[in-house]
Amino acid sequence: MAGKDDRDSRVALPQEYNSEDAVAFLHDYHELSKHGFEAYAPGPETLDWDNQPNPFRDFAGSDGYPLPLLAQGGGPSWGTVLAGQREAEAITPQTVSRYLQLSLGLTAWKQWGPDRWSLRANPSSGNLHPTEAYVLLGGESGLPRGLCHYNVAQHALEQRVVYDTGDWPQQSFGVALTSVLWRELWKYGERGFRYTQLDVGHAVAALAYAAQAHGWQVVLMSGVSTQTLSHLLGLQRPEYTSVEREYAECLLWVGANLQEKHLPDFETQPQPLADWQGTPSKLMQERSLYHWPLANQAMLASETSVVPSAQRLPHTLLRTSSSAHPSVADLPVSFQEVVYGRRSAVAFKQETMDRPRFDAILSALFYFQTPLSGHTVDYIVAVHRVEGLEPGLYAMPAHLDSLSRLQKCCCRWSDWQQVSHYGEAALPLYRLEAARVQQLMATLCCHQAIAADSAFTIGFIADIKHSSEQAGAAAYRQLHWQSGFLSHQIYLAASALNVAATGIGCFFDDPWLQWLGSGPGGMQMLYLTAVGTPRKDERVTTLSGYHYLDRDVC
Repeated sequence: MAGKDDRDSRVALPQEYNSEDAVAFLHDYHELSKHGFEAYAPGPETLDWDNQPNPFRDFAGSDGYPLPLLAQGGGPSWGTVLAGQREAEAITPQTVSRYLQLSLGLTAWKQWGPDRWSLRANPSSGNLHPTEAYVLLGGESGLPRGLCHYNVAQHALEQRVVYDTGDWPQQSFGVALTSVLWRELWKYGERGFRYTQLDVGHAVAALAYAAQAHGWQVVLMSGVSTQTLSHLLGLQRPEYTSVEREYAECLLWVGANLQEKHLPDFETQPQPLADWQGTPSKLMQERSLYHWPLANQAMLASETSVVPSAQRLPHTLLRTSSSAHPSVADLPVSFQEVVYGRRSAVAFKQETMDRPRFDAILSALFYFQTPLSGHTVDYIVAVHRVEGLEPGLYAMPAHLDSLSRLQKCCCRWSDWQQVSHYGEAALPLYRLEAARVQQLMATLCCHQAIAADSAFTIGFIADIKHSSEQAGAAAYRQLHWQSGFLSHQIYLAASALNVAATGIGCFFDDPWLQWLGSGPGGMQMLYLTAVGTPRKDERVTTLSGYHYLDRDVC
């Protein structure tokens, strides 16, 4: 049960933000949203399961475009996708359908007794799925033109508005992500905002990998403000006033041979050529007894801060490195099998992982070069059961120039012993302490056995203060996106190697930092991911993701 203390009374709720106010508020919010031994972050004392938010949104009254379903089996190999050796496919209803199904679509349904739940290509904390997706299409043959909502449950596009797409590059399209914040707040309270941002990172990674499987590039349209994106998606329109709010997150542009000079300029708003269609569905039957204003305010603070143009990131091309680890690249497994086999393990067998598999999974952190932003997320690794590695605590910088900052964070240990290196940059993995830390890891991760029963658990740690002072409040979101993105790479590599991963968003923040030796205001733990041999529950029945749809396959 979530604890409650007086921390929320120490955080002001400013009505308007300048950049400094927004950064200061987010620092305060982060402190409030921390779990500690003495109390959890403010959250619901009980869960109204009968009023759980629906994980699927639809738009009644809009023109629907059912998409063909992906045929089972076949497709490019996992190694071919990682190597970037795919020729670009044309933008057609079939390829767009495969792309969405392999990135954001349903991969399975699980059933145990009367309970039934779905799984998707992109994981989500608590399987709550706050992320919604919209597709911006230029009217290629057989596809609608303008803005469509992706209806995940029906694997269909729902037309929202027809835009003038004259200056959009041919054979490309956009994917915009939004968050229904309440889906997370319903269960996790004020900390839920952090989880929505991790989920965005997972979704972006899933979209990037699926694009690579089609020979396409992906550009994060960093120059498009959240206000512009919100207007483009119609999120401020009257039809949203009586339903759970959606917040604009980011826009990706997808296609072959994308060049920044040819990307659409959305700061010059495209003009609707028709009336808006559809009404967003309400996700809860009744109004909640709880209200979490600081999480909502954190979302607003991170999107309304003004960043000087000289500090804004350019559009970011998400591209893989030139080679994958041979233990993964040579596997006789298809990309589709990896995506469909990805699961968030609920329990692990306490089994030892061989060293080549460990090396391959850790190398997956470097498949995409500088994903999402220039902000640095470093790595803390707790090794429990890996062949050829002593159990204990390890650290690895994301870049060589971040080593000194990581050493200051982990200042309890002065003798850093290099044991290996990973990625094209040959980044070193250092052993800080040889010790059995399973029980400590479980304790620090909110007493969760998965952190101790895994073969290893990796933590994503970043200097929030430094990044936000350099790039404004938006950096708070982007660091969480990057952590989710990196975790997703671990997920897919684990799936390819027939093991499993699970993200851990519940952990005791300051006790973690105290163990490392970090002082107040320094680096912060953002996310963890445990990896090991999953323990399967044979009582659970598995059905295919779209077993209930009778539709053509592509």
